[in-house]
Amino acid sequence: MKKLDFPPSGAPRYHDDLNQGDAVIVAHTTHKYKSNKNGMEIWNVSLNMVWVALMKKADVEKGTD
Repeated sequence: MKKLDFPPSGAPRYHDDLNQGDAVIVAHTTHKYKSNKNGMEIWNVSLNMVWVALMKKADVEKGTD
């Protein structure tokens, strides 16, 4: 199977806020690691977003103010 570049490198960048109702795909990495402090074992989890692809903007209702 051919590896695809997603999201495409040439895709336009979106420089605005995401709002409730927007549809996105998020790719992230998860790493779990253990540390010892004062003889106590502590588990930690690290989540790092790699990219977010905006698939659809939510419909915006126009106010009647």
